[in-house]
Amino acid sequence: SRVYFLLNVIGVTMTQVILKAFSFIFCMALAYSLKKAKVLQESDSRVVSTIYINVALPCAIITSFRNFTLDSSLFFFLLLPFISNGTMILIAWLTGRKRGNEETAYQIANYPNYNIGSFTLPFLQSFMSPTCVVAACLYDTPNAFFTLGGSYTVACRFMPGSPKFTFLGFFKRIMSSI
Repeated sequence: SRVYFLLNVIGVTMTQVILKAFSFIFCMALAYSLKKAKVLQESDSRVVSTIYINVALPCAIITSFRNFTLDSSLFFFLLLPFISNGTMILIAWLTGRKRGNEETAYQIANYPNYNIGSFTLPFLQSFMSPTCVVAACLYDTPNAFFTLGGSYTVACRFMPGSPKFTFLGFFKRIMSSI
C-alpha cells in the first residue's frame, strides 16, 4: 500500500511502472539475444556506448528542460553531494581505521562513489517528472568531483609513505587523477 501511495503522489499508475520496467527488461533481453545470435559483436559495444553517452544521454537531459522552471530549492542538490559523500568518507574512515591504513584507504576510495548519470537518468526520465531529472543532474555535477578523483585523493592520504596533507598537494593530485 505504501508503494501505491507513493506512485499516486507522483502521478504514476502501477500499470505504467510495470510497462516501463518491462520495456527496459525487453531492451536488455533483445540486446543479449542479438549478442548470442552473433548479430552484435563485442566491438559493437563501444559504438553503442558512444552513441548512448554522446547522443541519448544529452538528449534526455535537454528534453528534461522542456517545461522546466527554475526553483531555488533545487540548489540544495548542489550541496547534497558534499554532505552525502563527506558522510560516507567519514563512515569509511571510522570503520577502516581499526584495520590499518590500507583498509582505510580502500574503504574511503570506494564508499562514497555514486554513479548517477549512466544508470539513474534513464529510469528517472521514464518514471519521474522532468524536474527530478534536473535535480539528479544538479546532484551529479558536484558528485563527479568525488567519483572522478576526490575520494581517491583523500584515500591516498592513508597509504604508506604518503606525504603530509596540504591543500596544494590535494589540488595537484586531484588535477592529475584520471
